[in-house]
Amino acid sequence: MIHLISWNIAGRVAKATAQAAALADRQPDIVAMQEVRKRALPLLLEGLCGVGLTHAIDNIAFATEDGRPYGLMVVSRWPLQRLDQGEFDIPWLSSVLSAVVQTPTPPLELHTAHVPPGSSNGWRKIETLEGIHARLTRQAASTRVLCGDFNTPQVETVEGRVVTWAERKRKDGRFSMRSSRGDRWDKGERQVITGLADYDMPDVFRGLHGYGAEGYSWVLNRAGANVRRRFDHVFASRDPNARECRCLHEPREQKLSDHSPIEAIFHPTDGSAPQ
Repeated sequence: MIHLISWNIAGRVAKATAQAAALADRQPDIVAMQEVRKRALPLLLEGLCGVGLTHAIDNIAFATEDGRPYGLMVVSRWPLQRLDQGEFDIPWLSSVLSAVVQTPTPPLELHTAHVPPGSSNGWRKIETLEGIHARLTRQAASTRVLCGDFNTPQVETVEGRVVTWAERKRKDGRFSMRSSRGDRWDKGERQVITGLADYDMPDVFRGLHGYGAEGYSWVLNRAGANVRRRFDHVFASRDPNARECRCLHEPREQKLSDHSPIEAIFHPTDGSAPQ
């Protein structure tokens, strides 16, 4: 079994010890974190080492070069071999962190990402998604998992319609394309959220629960109404055989972050075929 948790910890250094404790309570094998500040690194490591997560990598150095306040971090109970981030053609190298995890089953190629929101970063969001798609559509030597905060989609309907941020809701309730964004923006979001399934990396949550399940990982309280978005995702090869996937809302409700962690549990086979 491989127990993975991905969490945007929102750069909250004052909450780092409590965040590590919340993660440790779940007894994961691998934790991927987004929006990690340099000052939080030792606090997170101290809290997670106690449950056997003794191997860690981060890309805080890239964040400093990019002029970003935070980066990404992966912590594991198994050894990690860092992969070359230069293979991603993206605006900020600190937006992706990649490693091969030497699990007891065949090695796992793990990528975690924090895609910048388009509202504040414009086309950098789409350039990041395009770079992720280009890298992950190349053939891999091992099974893959991609997780993180993608700041998309805008809406998912029970019929399976995915609404991107290239679209605007009209007064009649239907959606139309924004002239300022258009087809490239729409494709940029879709080619990761739904398009990676064509390359054996489907959305784990939707694969297990379908579109009838609401699913959300980020909540905005606006004018007394809760706006819920499913921004945090896990995409994975069909083997390592995902069996469970859920968002853990208690840490967000405790104000440890504005995101809920997303948890996935895999039961890998010998690497040849899913069970």
